[in-house]
Amino acid sequence: MIKLKKILFIASIISIASCIEEYKPIIEVIDTNKYVVYGSITDQEGYQTVKISYATNTIGPQYIPISGCNVQVSDDLGNLFQFTEYNPGEYKTWINKSYLNIGTSYKIDIITPEGTEISSDYDIMPNGANIDSVYYLREDKPPSDFEIYNQGIQFYLNLKGSEQDSRYYKYTVKETWEYHAPFPRQAYYDSQLHFIIPEDSTKMTCWKTEFIKSIYTLSLVNLSESKYLMYPLNFVKNNTERLAWCYSLLVEQYALSEHAYLFHDEIKNNNYDNAGLYKQQPALVKGNLINITNPNQEVLGYFFASSVSTKRIFIKNVEDLTLTYPDMCVTFPLMGGLRRIPRSARPAYIRIIDGYPYARLEDACVDCTVRGGTNIKPEFWPN
Repeated sequence: MIKLKKILFIASIISIASCIEEYKPIIEVIDTNKYVVYGSITDQEGYQTVKISYATNTIGPQYIPISGCNVQVSDDLGNLFQFTEYNPGEYKTWINKSYLNIGTSYKIDIITPEGTEISSDYDIMPNGANIDSVYYLREDKPPSDFEIYNQGIQFYLNLKGSEQDSRYYKYTVKETWEYHAPFPRQAYYDSQLHFIIPEDSTKMTCWKTEFIKSIYTLSLVNLSESKYLMYPLNFVKNNTERLAWCYSLLVEQYALSEHAYLFHDEIKNNNYDNAGLYKQQPALVKGNLINITNPNQEVLGYFFASSVSTKRIFIKNVEDLTLTYPDMCVTFPLMGGLRRIPRSARPAYIRIIDGYPYARLEDACVDCTVRGGTNIKPEFWPN
């Protein structure tokens, strides 16, 4: 039973590191206060990152970062890379492309503030195939109650590689969508009516980005050739405004060694989105980290090397799909005049028609940023 609880907790840690939905299994005290390490080296020049924390009881889960660690990554060619802490428990270093080569192996060594030494096995950076294509099909999906079908679009990925490419992959999927506030800011009332001249439309268009909360892994080992068609990714329903104006999907593909793949695939297999949290007996997921100072104390997590391929697509005006998302703007007609606006609602934005106050508006009607997005257009967004 203890092993079962360990693996479920590891899944929760990986979810924090890679934006996958968090688990809340019961973890005994014996499984807490262990070290948790998760990080990687990729073939992409730039900052490489590692997170270090303590495991906690997930009845009341907390993220307890470990600050003040000495973190070094080395390769099998004798190169050493020193990491620095930029957020509590989060460490990074910039590595030039010349040191990030296919076939090179990397390992991590950590010394905690208490003097505990943690080390990983070497993990080789494999060559990965490029993503051939990412696309969608209009599909209807049965809901859990089997009464009303969910209409939407299902995303797929095609992969075509060579015999020299890795046969093991994991994917992260990030969505960005445009959404609108319907009205400009024209006036507000705080016991007096103030006109905004000229009217302000700078917060009528926003963009929001989120990671898809699922784990995607793919093995080509049992296939006759290094390719896969129609690998299913996320499904977007028609009851969301994600598809109303413009929607973008970014897929990041990580080519893995066999052991790194097995670790992430076991995490996926124990994900309750796939089979239910307690519908099957999970296998023990063992990482590649050891506590050198105290070998009997397990270290949770994984450190791996990977080559990366990305593909981004944009979607507008999906055919044969009627959107039914709720209106996020609530208006209140000024039946009794401005003074009838409750003091608790002031200052309140006012909709002006033909120069006269017409309705009180909730903030979301004129300011799209209150819904969690940004009105700064992403650099990759089409005109």
